[in-house]
Amino acid sequence: MATDVQDIEMLERAILGEVRDEAEQIKAEAQEKVDAIRKRAQAQADAESKTILDAAAQDAERLRSQAVATAQLKARSVQLRGARRTESK
Repeated sequence: MATDVQDIEMLERAILGEVRDEAEQIKAEAQEKVDAIRKRAQAQADAESKTILDAAAQDAERLRSQAVATAQLKARSVQLRGARRTESK
């Protein structure tokens, strides 16, 4: 009877060991999947960030060009007004 109990306990330990090993394997695989998903998400976030920054840089350049063009038009307008005043005198 004692050997039956010992056999059962030994079998129980063996099964628990296998379950523990399997659980560790599942945990390792899950961590690998999490890492892969995180890496893909980071790459996507980086790409989206670059797209947004590029668009912002283009907008800033467009606004700068518009401001320069506006300033040039105002300067030319002032020059023309001054030339007209000189001609009319």
